[in-house]
Amino acid sequence: MNIQLQCCGLVIIALLIFFFFNQRRVGLFSEHIFLQTIMLTGISLIFDVLSIAAITYMDALPVLLVNGICRVYLASLVMAAAQALFYVLVDMHDERVYLRIVGHIRFATVAQILLVFLTPISIYSDGVVMYTYGPSVLLTYLFAVSYVIASLVCAVVFRHVIVRNRRIAVCIWMTLWMGAAVIQFFNSQILLVGFASALGMMALFLKLENPESNMDRQFGCFHAHALTQYLDQCYERKNPQSVLFISLAGSKGNETHSLSRSESLVRLTEYLFRFPKAKVFKNNDPELVVLLPNADEMMNIYQRVKEEFWPERKENIRKDGKMGMYPFTFMALIPDILLLDNSDDFYQLLQYLRAENRRKNSADTVYVDGTIFAAMRQRGEIKESVLSALEEDRIEVFYQPIYSTKQKRFVSAEALVRIRNTDGSIIPPGKFIPIAEETGIIAQLGERVFEKVCEFLQNSSVEKYGISYIEVNLSVVQCEQKNLAERYITIMNQYKIRPWQINLEITESASVKTKEILLENMKRLINHGVTFSLDDFGIGQSNLDYVIEMPVSLMKFDMNMTQAYFRDLKAQFVMQAAIHMAHGMDLLLVAEGVETEEQLNGMKNENIDFIQGYYFSKPLPQQEFLNFLEESA
Repeated sequence: MNIQLQCCGLVIIALLIFFFFNQRRVGLFSEHIFLQTIMLTGISLIFDVLSIAAITYMDALPVLLVNGICRVYLASLVMAAAQALFYVLVDMHDERVYLRIVGHIRFATVAQILLVFLTPISIYSDGVVMYTYGPSVLLTYLFAVSYVIASLVCAVVFRHVIVRNRRIAVCIWMTLWMGAAVIQFFNSQILLVGFASALGMMALFLKLENPESNMDRQFGCFHAHALTQYLDQCYERKNPQSVLFISLAGSKGNETHSLSRSESLVRLTEYLFRFPKAKVFKNNDPELVVLLPNADEMMNIYQRVKEEFWPERKENIRKDGKMGMYPFTFMALIPDILLLDNSDDFYQLLQYLRAENRRKNSADTVYVDGTIFAAMRQRGEIKESVLSALEEDRIEVFYQPIYSTKQKRFVSAEALVRIRNTDGSIIPPGKFIPIAEETGIIAQLGERVFEKVCEFLQNSSVEKYGISYIEVNLSVVQCEQKNLAERYITIMNQYKIRPWQINLEITESASVKTKEILLENMKRLINHGVTFSLDDFGIGQSNLDYVIEMPVSLMKFDMNMTQAYFRDLKAQFVMQAAIHMAHGMDLLLVAEGVETEEQLNGMKNENIDFIQGYYFSKPLPQQEFLNFLEESA
């Protein structure tokens, strides 16, 4: 029997099935369709071998049995070709639509198989060469080739919705299948179709369907892309899933731990594998997302994880006196993902939880409930409000005047962003600034404010009122932009602004996080003539290195520090030391948050150069600011 190629194909299929089942699988619908496809290919190969064996021994077997086996093999070819089309359609429609379309095609496939069984078939065998021919074989080729062509057409025409690797693998598979079919049609003694199908399955497995491709190799769990796919499938099927979100991104200081974040995540992942029903995904670094259909079982996993790794969350000391698992871990329990509408909402919730955890700087566990969902949705609404305000140019700049204690007049102002609603009301900056920072919109917002300040300087005559420069805040996100200096110089040139009219405020957190990029931008802008100030001194991670390394000409005391000066003797000593240090470095000083005459006199006595606060004025809209300057002149 000439079955060497078929046996090789069966070995390939068997190995692929072994590897497929021997690895963790996400449970995606596409995996299920691939399994159907590879099984049908294997069945087709088995009947290919059986048909050759039946023809070889047909003298000793009933004619009906031999013809029946040969017809079943032909029918399996039609089914395998149809399955190829089903596999291509996986990415083109959601599961419900897919099943409806496939159901119609399968109805047609059943009718085709009936025709293959009902039409005549002939068998040729000379003891060495053997094959089938006749109307049944011709119909088989016709139906199978039609499915192959349909698969190729779909892969090309709908390439924008089909996963790239699936498209490539299917094209390889169909090309192999078509080439083998053509050769076998014109040379019936060369039986290549079954082996070509096995090679096509290998291409699919290696290019796309290897479960290993969904794994994060460092941690041994599923990666973030697999998480998105699985979430989309759960939302489509309305499958409830409870979630345990574990993040080691929190930081409370510079303590030394026996294990790094990565090492801790590896141990966590290995431990979570003890719960076979749980699916473990590596999300952002360093985060794990655990999904399980049953909320009670998830609570049990959470308790076990907490007891195993963080029995004493605050100290986390091992018996040998060293720090154990990385202690600054934030966990959140989400009872059911279906409380959200889709995977985008899910990721927005994680982003919200991260932001809240950074704001609170805690390692506590959050139980996600309706209150948190409401807060998250409000956050989304504010984000949309900021984006629409940018699009509709409802961004306004208010100006708070700054008083010089030496010149005894107003010499500058701080530009502060405001957003005006469509009804004319103002959105408080405390509501939208944090969200703009977390979502990255702050960069676009900051640049828009800078443009408006330049436009204001160009169109107004603030210089005649003694205003020498305007202070404009730089966000941390903007400080991360390598082209910041280039963009700002371009804007200043566009509005014909003299560089010394601009003072850019940076915060300590910005200088820490993005020091190298920020220093390069500062160097370029200072060379252009712009000055810098260090904003909110006293509330950040106050380190004298920041003041030493940052080429600023002015330092601003935060309102909280200014107010503390009048309440606490220790705060007075700290502020006096900072004043002495700053003046020793030839830095000018601004005290923010001055609200009373007593505070004004106190800051004057401490030799503060500039005063900013409600004692003189709250932040004012552009025209009101100009009116204020005119009245104060």
